[in-house]
Amino acid sequence: MTNLSEQWQRSDVRAAQGAQAWNVRLLFGFLVACLLAQVTMTFGPPLGLRTILRTLPFLGSLSMLLLVRGSSRRHPAKPWAVAVLLITGLMLLSPTNGGTVAAVAQAGFSAAIVAPLFWTTRIELSSNRLASLFTIWWTFHALSAGIGVLQFYWPETFAFSPSEQLSHFGLDYVASLSFERADGVSVLRPMGLTDLPGGASVSALYVIVGSCYWFLRPGRLLVRFGVLVLTTMATFTLLICQVRSIQIATLGGLLFLAGLLVWRGRGGLARRLVFLLGGIIVVAVGWALAQAGPTVASRLATLTSEPPGELYYRNRGFFLTETVTDFLPNNPLGAGLGRWGMMNQYFADEAGAPAIHAEVQWTGWAIDGGVPLILLYLCLLVVAELSLVREARGSSGEAMILLGVLAALGAALCALTLNAPVMSSQLALEFWMFNGLAVGQAARSDSSDGP
Repeated sequence: MTNLSEQWQRSDVRAAQGAQAWNVRLLFGFLVACLLAQVTMTFGPPLGLRTILRTLPFLGSLSMLLLVRGSSRRHPAKPWAVAVLLITGLMLLSPTNGGTVAAVAQAGFSAAIVAPLFWTTRIELSSNRLASLFTIWWTFHALSAGIGVLQFYWPETFAFSPSEQLSHFGLDYVASLSFERADGVSVLRPMGLTDLPGGASVSALYVIVGSCYWFLRPGRLLVRFGVLVLTTMATFTLLICQVRSIQIATLGGLLFLAGLLVWRGRGGLARRLVFLLGGIIVVAVGWALAQAGPTVASRLATLTSEPPGELYYRNRGFFLTETVTDFLPNNPLGAGLGRWGMMNQYFADEAGAPAIHAEVQWTGWAIDGGVPLILLYLCLLVVAELSLVREARGSSGEAMILLGVLAALGAALCALTLNAPVMSSQLALEFWMFNGLAVGQAARSDSSDGP
């Protein structure tokens, strides 16, 4: 009887190991598929194929709920995510939705975005595997930011087809996406491996903040030199993209990481971070000012020409103010699903309520679910970020550095919700994927509290 029990136990162990091996392969395959879909869109496929490629990562995220095996770990943010989904589901009953199909699509879209929080917590991932996944993701964005440099110098060769979404904007806005180099040649803001002018700025943010993982951990000198070159190129791309909100978010992410290191008692690492990134920024600013002409210089000057609050209000803050003072008092429970964004563009019908424009993420949440959804999403993001910070503070060695970098990247993305609907995009999928993988993992680095 004892032998039979032991055989069953060994069989259960082998089954669990096989399930986790399957989960890890699915995870890496999911990330690579999402990145390849993004790359494919840069080559200007037909509109129908573009729509499929845009939806592929979100359909994949929902599919992972069924494909990933095993029991789920606890994550403090899960109850808040469930509450967000319940509110969204209730909004399907709203009589002011943008049509039945658009409302269902918006509900599915919202579920797909937070779904990684549920399926990643079934995956047991060692620190080394998490670092490998992060390296693949970071390398993609380093390539995207690097291509941004090539698009600046050789636009005829490396510029990709802009998104069809630009047709929804006025001519003045589209014209503002170009600028003159120092030699008088007009170029689009670098797209990188996206189809939106200026899109390379997001990759630049990820590369600059993510590079801290290699700068702060022990490693080969050649690897650090390569990361140094790529980070300098990314900083140049960030500057010539001229997206000030992402420039500020990048700086905020670096300060967040430095503060976390000091709080963790690693002041020496924080000083190394400030020294290395400060030198890179100085070099990149000189490079950009010399090559990109007065447009970049004048754009940078606006960051200090007036108080930060006034600068934000004049460019983006008034959208948030209108949401709080005008929209929410008239629509405290939201205006209905499928009224804004991609789901409205693709699936709204004539019987549905008219579209509403959302320039910042908080307006989008206000439209979808009003005050309740805004408060729930605020709690969801705060709990998710604090959970990751707690995980980083309780770890050591390279695991602590990686988790701190992920927390800084997450904080930067959360800040960008004040500027654009970033939590209704593939960026949000990646945010929840890394947060779900990093929080509550039993396997951590066994290294000492170095470097």
